[in-house]
This record gives sequence, structure tokens and C-alpha cells, in this order.
Amino acid sequence: MKGRRKELLDQIIVAVISYVIPAASITMLGWIIKAFRKDRTRQQALEEGLKCLLRDRIIAAHRYHVIDGHEVSHEEYNAMTDMIASYTALKGANGYIERIAKEYTEAPVADALH
Repeated sequence: MKGRRKELLDQIIVAVISYVIPAASITMLGWIIKAFRKDRTRQQALEEGLKCLLRDRIIAAHRYHVIDGHEVSHEEYNAMTDMIASYTALKGANGYIERIAKEYTEAPVADALH
């Protein structure tokens, strides 16, 4: 009788290992994939938002300095070239932005003595 109970207990343990653990593993994998997709969607939204902000600042700076004719300081010039590089690195492909970025970087920079 004791041998039969041990066999039954062994069968139960094998059944748990064979069915419950794989099911739990698949469930955990599903949660991980869902979390990864949610994080990826959030990351893409943040990148798109950052591109929008950079585009807005590039347009505003171009308008203020190039179109309205205000001096470009060295600090403003460096900040703008950093923004243009960041926008480009975020795959910001926009012919208009490329054109005004070129105009801005070709604008004269004010003498540091002013």
C-alpha cells in the first residue's frame, strides 16, 4: 500500500511539473511581451513628442534670427546645431526643416564682444 501511495505521489509531482510549470512560464512570457510592447509604444510617443518640440524650436529660432534679422550669439548657434543634430538623429526627415536649418547655420554669428 505504501508503494502505491508513493507511485501516486510521484505521478502527481510529474503531472505538476509537466503541465503547471509550462503553463505558468507561458503566462509569464505573455506578461513580459505585453510590458515590452507597452514600453515600446511609450518610447515611440516620447520620441515623436521630442521631434515636435525640436521642430518647433528650430522654426521659431529661424524666424527670429534669419527672417526677423536678430543677431545669433555663439550660445544660440551652438544650441541650434545641437537641436538640429538631435532632430536628425531621431529620424526627423523634413525637407523644410533641412532647408531652414541650413539657412540658420549659414547665418552670421554675432561677435562675442557685443
